[in-house]
Amino acid sequence: MGNRQHQKNKSQLKNINENNQEKEIIEEIEDIKADIYKFNILFVGESGVGTKTSLIKKILGNKYIDNKDIQKLIYLNNNKKYILHLIEKNRETDEKNSSNIYLNNASRFFKNADCIILGYDVTNEQSFQEIKNYWFKQIKDKSKTNLIYLVANKIDLKSKIKVKENRGKTFAGANNIKYFSISVKDNINIDIFMNSLKSDIENNIKNDINNGINEIFYGNPSKEYYKVVFVGDTGIGAKTSLINRIVNDEYNPNSCRTSGANYCYKNYKLKNGNKLSIHFWDTVGGEKFEKLTTYFLKNSDCIVLGFDITKKNT
Repeated sequence: MGNRQHQKNKSQLKNINENNQEKEIIEEIEDIKADIYKFNILFVGESGVGTKTSLIKKILGNKYIDNKDIQKLIYLNNNKKYILHLIEKNRETDEKNSSNIYLNNASRFFKNADCIILGYDVTNEQSFQEIKNYWFKQIKDKSKTNLIYLVANKIDLKSKIKVKENRGKTFAGANNIKYFSISVKDNINIDIFMNSLKSDIENNIKNDINNGINEIFYGNPSKEYYKVVFVGDTGIGAKTSLINRIVNDEYNPNSCRTSGANYCYKNYKLKNGNKLSIHFWDTVGGEKFEKLTTYFLKNSDCIVLGFDITKKNT
């Protein structure tokens, strides 16, 4: 009797696990079906003035910020998913990391930023000078984005204001920057700022993950070639065999397993007359080669995840 009950419990547990797996698979499929837009938003300015962290906290809905480096905000609009990476940098960490190649200093944050928010405290003259003399120079030297905001915080402290609004507006106007005067504490103009930010993001979809794939097909004159990396378990036939089919139009059932990484390329002529070169990287599978695979994934334009439909674990 006890053994029969035990078998029944095991059967019920199996059904629950299978239902949970099915639910997870359905959620994954629904997530893939949605258009996903990913943006890196970089917050810079003098440390300790309360503008960057406080504003990020406000954007996140007053949630406690545990990791000050990168926060994530995800929201849906018109069946599209927007993923905003909120990245905070101050001058001290920027200069400290600039000499350490292993930290891949702040330059990469500027280079990959889709939007940069320059924040200063209107009661602190030094914080405004930092924007003009240091941070804006970093943007001009390192960044390619034209979506830049100048945000003046603490306008609620009227008797202590040292940086008048016209100074911020003049600097913003001269450098084609959007200007906002806000108070995070008293929630002044926060909605106006957020609505503008979201509107600009939703109208600027050049970094859409899906469009990133389209770019490969239609070409980009500023790029000499595209790096496409194939990853997945060893022996699935969806990496080496697929690349061989694409590049050489051949199939070899006895092809050797990849050791490290293999590389080949193919040149295409586009309809508009432009030439396009795609570099295909075939990486070795397996957890023990994870660090090696991570190395080859760097600076890739497209990643192809391959699996074998006859092997569930892949």
